[in-house]
Amino acid sequence: MKFALGLVLIGVSFFVFVVPMALATGDTKVSPMWLVAVYLVQTVGELCLSPVGLSVTTKMAPAKYGSQMMGVWFLAVTAGDCTTSLLSLAGVNLNGSGTVALEAALACIAGYAVWMFRGRVTSLMGNVR
Repeated sequence: MKFALGLVLIGVSFFVFVVPMALATGDTKVSPMWLVAVYLVQTVGELCLSPVGLSVTTKMAPAKYGSQMMGVWFLAVTAGDCTTSLLSLAGVNLNGSGTVALEAALACIAGYAVWMFRGRVTSLMGNVR
């Protein structure tokens, strides 16, 4: 549940970010409190997501592969950053509100998918809690 909530909150933070992007047109300036709001929602989402992911990674990995699986967990962040960098180098415009809204929607959909399959994941985990 917390993992799904974390993903949804990350998506919500991107939707919050779209609002000042739409308001800041031309010479119009927006309050920096929008940025504070985005970081607040992202921080709460990260506090829901990261501890659960790290805990499940260590509990579910075979004992001799525990540290490698932790490395894979952190490598996933690096892979996402590299993908964004490669898209930017390829000339894809990642600055538009449409791109941010797409990221928001995908994060919310992923959170919903995790929430929908929570029973199946719990049954696959067996007695690991």
